[in-house]
Amino acid sequence: RNSYWSVGRVCIPRLKGRRFSAGAGAYQIDSSCVRSGEAEFVLVSGRISSRMPWPAGERRRVVATVVSARHLPKKDMMMGKCDPFVVFEVDGKEVGKTSTKTKTYDPDWGERIELPWLEAAESLVVRVLDHDMTGSEDVGCKDLGADGVFGGEAGKESELKVGLVDKKGKAVTGNDKKPTELTIKLLLEVQPAPQEGQGQPVPSGGGGRATAAPAKGAVALDALDDEVAWMANERRRIVVTVVSASHLPKK
Repeated sequence: RNSYWSVGRVCIPRLKGRRFSAGAGAYQIDSSCVRSGEAEFVLVSGRISSRMPWPAGERRRVVATVVSARHLPKKDMMMGKCDPFVVFEVDGKEVGKTSTKTKTYDPDWGERIELPWLEAAESLVVRVLDHDMTGSEDVGCKDLGADGVFGGEAGKESELKVGLVDKKGKAVTGNDKKPTELTIKLLLEVQPAPQEGQGQPVPSGGGGRATAAPAKGAVALDALDDEVAWMANERRRIVVTVVSASHLPKK
């Protein structure tokens, strides 16, 4: 009869859809409140999601590498096996996908996908689909858990082997009757917000950063550092694609 229901160690307001804070997290009531006998509780057909707030102004992203899938089911009844591709979804929106592999139950991708920079995320899902001439058919998906992924250790890549579930929540099995398995790697990158009292940029001349002379045969990319000032605690990286070399000397 009072204003709150106790669920575990968290008191939840009796207001559907209301967002509130409890301890270090923020919570959202996703579904209706019902009564069972004299005990009142929250029926969660969706979820009560713990959403750890990120520091204001901080951005995070996940760099995913889709390695492979094994034991995919047969989807093309007329043409043969499966034509799979993988997509990533954040809060229900597609944010990245792989190329399509044709006529295979055991595709290998080895493809790197940089998901967008975000200031908040409630869900992170990886989904396998089968490409068809008339559209794409869902093979299965896996909720990777946004709280765990975006709240993990930055700069440390982890490899995951995950099973998939279909739209009915049933585990997906392959044409060979074995559980379908997707192998991916996830790397969290964090772009900190400037902190009060620490907003002065680090001089581009190397203040606070180690420098070294280039090795013999190497080229110092000095132009990359011109007119650039880094913020305190800011991390940057360069992604280099080595295309080719011509006219090398005889060694």
